Amino acid sequence: MDDSQHFTGSGYEVDPLEEYMHNLQDTHVDTPHKNFDSISVRSGTDSEVSTSEYEAAHDWQTQRHKKRKINISPGLKTYSESVQSTIKKAPTRRRLEVKKTVSKAKKFFAVVTCDDTETKLGLKNPILIKQKLFKKTVGIIKTLNKTKTGNLFVECFDVNQFNELKKLNKLGEWEIRVNIPKIMSTSVGCIYRTPSDISIDQVKEALEAYNVIKVEEMFFYDKVKKQKVLSATLKLYFNTPELPERVNLGFTSYKVKIFVKKPIQCFKCQGYGHMQNECSSKEICVRCGGAHTTPNCDKPPKCINCNGEHPASNKDCPKRIENIKIITKVAKEKCSYKEARTEVKHEIKKTRYSSPS
Repeated sequence: MDDSQHFTGSGYEVDPLEEYMHNLQDTHVDTPHKNFDSISVRSGTDSEVSTSEYEAAHDWQTQRHKKRKINISPGLKTYSESVQSTIKKAPTRRRLEVKKTVSKAKKFFAVVTCDDTETKLGLKNPILIKQKLFKKTVGIIKTLNKTKTGNLFVECFDVNQFNELKKLNKLGEWEIRVNIPKIMSTSVGCIYRTPSDISIDQVKEALEAYNVIKVEEMFFYDKVKKQKVLSATLKLYFNTPELPERVNLGFTSYKVKIFVKKPIQCFKCQGYGHMQNECSSKEICVRCGGAHTTPNCDKPPKCINCNGEHPASNKDCPKRIENIKIITKVAKEKCSYKEARTEVKHEIKKTRYSSPS
């Protein structure tokens, strides 16, 4: 009996390595996994195999057993691809995309009024004023518009031209004054949940260090009581173009949020941007958009501004939301109403075409 064979109760058990070496010698198969030329097999039962070579052959047999267990998937061509498919890969980390905020250039606006209150420069010849009078004094200006009160709204290119414009006291034959718009030199914010036992004068005195020039109480309409009720919100007027992030009132620090006023809607023509006493258009029904008064209207609702199936006073009207965006942009970016309206309309048109139909 060979030394490599062991006797058990059921018969003889052959060493797997010895069996493999005998089969390799009989069939003369060259295996690419390991070169066994250095292994000498004697004509007996004993074989001289080193420890490293025994471990290598044992590892190769282990790979054969694994190969039997792993089935090649139909979509994969080779065994290595099947093995790679069973390996759990570590999840890839996403890179955080940092949005680059582009700071807009500072605006330089001024309002030019005539000393003679009866003379409205906004009603004069704009070509004469812009290309002749302003060009001779401060050079070519960026934009020139008229206000509702008949004054001139001027935008300069840079701070040097703006300083030269502030020095003017005469434009052609007219005595003028150059004023900076309040929107450029002041800002309005709100603080919430303030104590009710502090008076307005005490709040103004406590916030003088933050350049607060005026404090107003805010009210809201109570639908149950059907009347205006005093709220815990205070409206603060700052003598600075930028709002502070927080203000300290007593022992509490309050976050200051920008105040955005509600859009003005005319009760006569249902349009936005002017009041009823300034309107020169015909009367429009707020319910159906017809040319008649509202109390006698029984027609289905239709908005005169957006042609939607709702009254013109609806808070969800797209035209009202558009005007709120315009007012918010004017308050935040200190730009003119015309410029803000152009940018908002461009954004709405861009989102309308980019959204899937």
